[in-house]
Amino acid sequence: MPFLDFLKEKWNLIAGAALIIVGLLSGFLDIPQFAAEGLKSEGSYKELGKFVVAGLLALALLPCSLFNKKKYAWKWWIAALALFIAAITFYFIYNGAKKDKTVDYREFSGTLVVKGNKYSEEAEKTRTEYKAQNKTELSDENLLAGFTERNIERIWPRKEITANAITIIVYYLISTALFSLFIIIVIQALYCISKRNGRSLKPKVN
Repeated sequence: MPFLDFLKEKWNLIAGAALIIVGLLSGFLDIPQFAAEGLKSEGSYKELGKFVVAGLLALALLPCSLFNKKKYAWKWWIAALALFIAAITFYFIYNGAKKDKTVDYREFSGTLVVKGNKYSEEAEKTRTEYKAQNKTELSDENLLAGFTERNIERIWPRKEITANAITIIVYYLISTALFSLFIIIVIQALYCISKRNGRSLKPKVN
């Protein structure tokens, strides 16, 4: 098939462009820096992000080649604006999820630890006793330090921990996809603007 042959021919260019885009995004879009049990390390998320961007670039080849005339430029700019708004929105959603669903345990283990939503009875009892003795709430960091990271399931249910970890990863991938599409569409819009009208400019021969 012509499109598959074209895709094979351009794959090295696509992979290189994906690497550049992910590199640009890494300046402000942090990779999930945690390694919840049963899930991959942060290096795997970065590679997955590269694959998502490469896939988007490959999928964008067809519409970009079909709608590459100057008259389509304004439509590409509208699409770019919509993607920019969506990307910024998900950027804050992603960072908010990281803040709400993780414990900053880097002081003890050098990483973020994904937590659950509801404390176990044992953890709730510990928090209640601490508050009664110290007249202040027990932070999740100190609670985790007391139970140790290996016993995290004594604090929160494993199902909730896994679900929250997956949520953070999905938000990261969506943010990466939206910012990547924004960059692709802006480049396409600029390309359309730079093109001359479809008519040939060659002089007529009488």
